[in-house]
Amino acid sequence: MPSDNEPDPYNGRLDNAAIERKREIVAAVRDAVGDDVDLAFDCHWDYSVESGKRLARSLEPYDIMWLEDIVPPEETSAQRELARSTSTPLATGENRFRVHELSELLYEHAVDIVTPDPTTCGGLAESKRSADRAEENYIPMSPHNVCSPVGTIACVHLCAAIPNADVLEYHALEVDWWDDLLVRGGPLIADGHIEVPTEPGLGIELDEDVVEEHTLGDDVGFSS
Repeated sequence: MPSDNEPDPYNGRLDNAAIERKREIVAAVRDAVGDDVDLAFDCHWDYSVESGKRLARSLEPYDIMWLEDIVPPEETSAQRELARSTSTPLATGENRFRVHELSELLYEHAVDIVTPDPTTCGGLAESKRSADRAEENYIPMSPHNVCSPVGTIACVHLCAAIPNADVLEYHALEVDWWDDLLVRGGPLIADGHIEVPTEPGLGIELDEDVVEEHTLGDDVGFSS
């Protein structure tokens, strides 16, 4: 939406009209898909604690799966204050790095679903350590994933190896050649699920021709 995620640029505050607009969107989606579909909404760390509280409380009647990244990621006490104020489940964690930063969220119960990104939080082993701490606190883990099929399959193996895996993000809806990167007989994702490969390594094979077709080359320019 053109007006989505545009709080006051100076203080992160949502006025009453903005909160009502967001509530209307959630209500319309819930009405369209019914109660059997899990809905999650991302706020991109844009809002103040005060506005986050009001937004989360306004969405309580719609039984959403989670509201993600409401406040900026640096301050755990702000996230904890937000979590204490609402029954709407809250998710965050993709901008936390290594188990030390994620542990604070988990042991303070400042999050309902933790969402570390294995590519930035320290890799698969560090993600597994974070999952262990989440399990200690009865918190499910849903890895943040904006990867190619290779990174996605790595995350699939991670989810298969932890008892508290919830759902895995998929972020390539508009990349029409995403599936073609792997040598496969069918699409990687079928009916919202990925089968865990059992072959050696990650259990996948790159289609080198497709990779070559989409390689940027050696003369990629950058500007500052």
